[in-house]
Amino acid sequence: MPNFNPLIYSAAEFKLILLINGHPYPLFTADNMSFNTAEEGETIYAIGTEEPIGEKKNAKSYKGKVSVQLGELNIILVAEGLTNAIQISNAQLGFSTTDGLIQRIFGGMNILSEDIDIKRKDKETIVPMNWAAVSQN
Repeated sequence: MPNFNPLIYSAAEFKLILLINGHPYPLFTADNMSFNTAEEGETIYAIGTEEPIGEKKNAKSYKGKVSVQLGELNIILVAEGLTNAIQISNAQLGFSTTDGLIQRIFGGMNILSEDIDIKRKDKETIVPMNWAAVSQN
């Protein structure tokens, strides 16, 4: 049986960084990072035909969610002179594996929402943030 360990990455092997106004912020307390890349498709028809004559794609989108500890988010906001995460605009969000084989950078990224939920007896305060970007490298 072949050894597939090199193909398997744990969450501990990923690093995240947020770049705001040229200032890099490694996200040390990230709890979750997810993203979706999509492109709209459109089926093309001609008059007098029932079968499509073509299929075209356009309108790409890059969206996702990242969650960090409220304390870390607050340090970033204070450093940038901001009061909430939705003021983060035209930033970059990148992640890579520690071996550098997997990496993505989302550019022109805006934070669209921050969800702060503080409950009694909580041991930590995680802030999920939804984002959208204009490019991916």
